[in-house]
Amino acid sequence: MNSSFSKARSSLELTGHFSHDDVAQPIADSWERCVNLGLNPNSSPDQNVLSNRELNLRREKLERVHMLARPELELLSSQIAGSNYLIAFADTEGIVLDQIMDNEFKNSICGKSIIPGSIWSEEVRGTNALGLSLHTGESSKVTGLEHYFSAQAKVSCVAAPIYNSRQELVGLLDASSEIAARQNHTNVLVNMAASNIENRLFIEENTDSFIILLHPRQEYLATQSAGMIAFNHDGKVLGINRRAIEILAGMNASIGSHFSDLFHENYPLILDKLVKNGETKITDWLQSVYFARLVINHSSSNMLKRDQVLLPIEPISQNHVANLIDDKGFIFDDEALQYNMKLASKSIQVGSTVVIQGEFGTGKKIVAQDLHRRTHRQKAFISIDCETASLDSINAHFIANIQSSPGNIIETSSTSYKLECGGTLFLDKIDCASSDITSSLNTLIDNLLQNRDQEQNDSKWVVISSSTLPVSSLIDNDRLRGLADRLFGFELVLPQLNKRTDFHKLALSLMKKISPQHTLNKSAIDSLQAMSWENNFHSFDQQLRLLAVHAPEGIINEDQIFRVLGPKKTGTQFCQQCAGHAIKESLCLEIRTTFQNCNYNVALTARQLGLSRNTIYLHTKNT
Repeated sequence: MNSSFSKARSSLELTGHFSHDDVAQPIADSWERCVNLGLNPNSSPDQNVLSNRELNLRREKLERVHMLARPELELLSSQIAGSNYLIAFADTEGIVLDQIMDNEFKNSICGKSIIPGSIWSEEVRGTNALGLSLHTGESSKVTGLEHYFSAQAKVSCVAAPIYNSRQELVGLLDASSEIAARQNHTNVLVNMAASNIENRLFIEENTDSFIILLHPRQEYLATQSAGMIAFNHDGKVLGINRRAIEILAGMNASIGSHFSDLFHENYPLILDKLVKNGETKITDWLQSVYFARLVINHSSSNMLKRDQVLLPIEPISQNHVANLIDDKGFIFDDEALQYNMKLASKSIQVGSTVVIQGEFGTGKKIVAQDLHRRTHRQKAFISIDCETASLDSINAHFIANIQSSPGNIIETSSTSYKLECGGTLFLDKIDCASSDITSSLNTLIDNLLQNRDQEQNDSKWVVISSSTLPVSSLIDNDRLRGLADRLFGFELVLPQLNKRTDFHKLALSLMKKISPQHTLNKSAIDSLQAMSWENNFHSFDQQLRLLAVHAPEGIINEDQIFRVLGPKKTGTQFCQQCAGHAIKESLCLEIRTTFQNCNYNVALTARQLGLSRNTIYLHTKNT
């Protein structure tokens, strides 16, 4: 403590006045507010604590934020374990709703005062980190005699606010101790934890919006430094995080503004680029350039399924292929898959068609692209989504040209390609083809394959298709029989993601591509493989991106997997305290299953099962 601060502190205690120049500005302002409230710095603050009923009502009001905050409290506790700290979560009135502390800390002055239900607003407790953050809306730290009440002089605390996507304060995090040795380190961790909660809350609140991540540096898109903006279909801003406001300083980046108010580019075109390419660059009206990425959620997933025919009519290159393809091709360390890929390549070389069969999200289009690279990568790769393709689009792009002369050109909105040059036609989701388009597809296939036995390979067309159903099922279907007969050839079956023997390598490779700052240890990968991945690579990629956003940089372990992804992916299991007792296990499973079905709402679960909220929380607190 420097002499000028000591002088100001003594003056405050003796006269109620002090020199603002001798005290850090936020602390001086807080002291002044406390003086104006008539608080006596030499007295003890009121130890106001809410009743259990009032506390439960407040917890219920912030239940979802609390559920997101709890894993961060636990992580913070483990990060600063042994440093005699208490970690707390408080509401927007400075009332502590939850806390975790070291056993040795429970009997300390600080440990006895910062308890669930205790009030830490400036009006009640004078200058303190929670109260200061509540007033300023920013992170804060208060050490020793910076507290207004001298009775709190042995306490050191840091706090950080938590905002939702509409920039409304929804809670606060706090770390307090009777020692200040690690305060700077702890301040960083508390702010990171608050950012993690905000990011998870942001995504939850904007599932029906288009969420765009942006940052001036591409490698930071998968970190907490990325800005997040949620837009509706018309480009109106529905949500924005604090980092995005900072990045777009000087712009009117606020709720209700429009994409066109912020950026040069056309909004629909940018969305299209983000969906097709994963990332793109955008420029604001101040000529600053940012890298942008779309968060895959409900809205962006639906956009991928719109009524569109994707026709990239140019020789395929690595830039046009999904992230799982690198310089050596798709990662095929699965021995059975390696063998079948060789057979599929040989089938293509002798003029046979290939049908790729597998569940949704197993990588059927990626495999088709990789087969194209292996066989004639310099030719065109044309993809038609049979689920969304229209009769008019197929006839306009293909049939009219084929029925004239082979030298004619296929015209599309993006480019053109001569039919006589050959290439790969990929018919995606043939099991979803409507009866309206099957006849045109049959005509297209017949014409493209009519010269497959000629000696000149340059003009050959290869037809690859994909289906979630086996070819035998397609042949038995009246609507698809003609199409299936033409496409029947070598059937390449893709395994489920978690059944692949190269899962470990796939997980590490994907995480490296998503965030070079993160990696996974063996136990984490084992846990991921044990999970149920309903949509295979689609859901796996999305969850890895969530891990990159919410987990600290470095090696991700098994505990972090469970904390970030939760029980939705891990399957429902009874808690440890019930293990080994059949009756207890049965009840616990019922509670945890209902809890999951109720979207992790403690109050709703309790009402459905007729149990107390405490009982529900006891069995679900670690989920």
